[in-house]
Amino acid sequence: MPRSRTVKGGFFRSPDIQHTPVDCRLLFISLWTQADREGRLEDLPWKIRDEAFPYDHDITEQHVDHLLDILDRRDLITRYVVDRQPLIVITKWSKHQHPHPKEAESVLPASPASSANARQSRVQFLGAGECASGNDPVLTQVRTDRARTSDTSMSSGTSGTSSTSGSSVPSGPSTLRAPHTSSPASKTVTREKKTSRGERLPEGWVLPLAWGQWAMRECTFSDAQVREIAAVFADFWHAASGRNATKLDWFATWRNWCRRARDEGRHRMNGHKETIHDRRQRTAEAFGVAPVKRDDNVYDLPPEDCHVVSAKR
Repeated sequence: MPRSRTVKGGFFRSPDIQHTPVDCRLLFISLWTQADREGRLEDLPWKIRDEAFPYDHDITEQHVDHLLDILDRRDLITRYVVDRQPLIVITKWSKHQHPHPKEAESVLPASPASSANARQSRVQFLGAGECASGNDPVLTQVRTDRARTSDTSMSSGTSGTSSTSGSSVPSGPSTLRAPHTSSPASKTVTREKKTSRGERLPEGWVLPLAWGQWAMRECTFSDAQVREIAAVFADFWHAASGRNATKLDWFATWRNWCRRARDEGRHRMNGHKETIHDRRQRTAEAFGVAPVKRDDNVYDLPPEDCHVVSAKR
């Protein structure tokens, strides 16, 4: 069962993996998740392939076996055999990984004392001709591809043009692709930077005439009420801090401020909050209806607005 492990940021620039193919690095990380808390796992290439590359059908068991040999030769892992059981241990495991304390103990035997003894035990188990030759076709192909890519880059830099018609890079899991470079003829289009940062309300701000006329027209404020609202508006935003104190459109902020003051009755008259009576009187004055003096809650309505309502029995 795969386990959660830690991948440090310095892994990708480590000199230990500098000349290994990309799929070899991915395999190495996958081995961490397959290893137990002591960094050991069974040396079964078919099983490791199913865990590391479940969707890559072009990567075979033999290819994984060669990648494991590359990791073994670079002392990133050690392949060994104990009691005819092929095993793998990840070197420097305790330095880079810290398994959970409740993780199950390892049931796999440890490797011999030295890497040389471990390799010798594997040679005796598999046969000297298979392991001692040192001719890894995958590693040889990687070096060939790297040299070919380097030669292509040098020739393109000298002549100013790049041609790939004369050379063909073989495809496969170990193929190295040349880094993408933009063509000299391509043009770089610089996007126009949009201003997305707001500004604070300027010091010494004075309410513009158009803003005051808008408040009197749309919110039916009097001139005195507009002046009082503007003073509160300026004091509030001059004392505000943080991101909310900057606005892209202060006129829109003023409009919203006035609408809230109108809907909530926050503007004050004669030093007091507007009452329901004051609101009714202001509405009657706006419609040209004068209130009756004997009762402020009764208004002298026009005859066409008066209707006879029968009393309920």
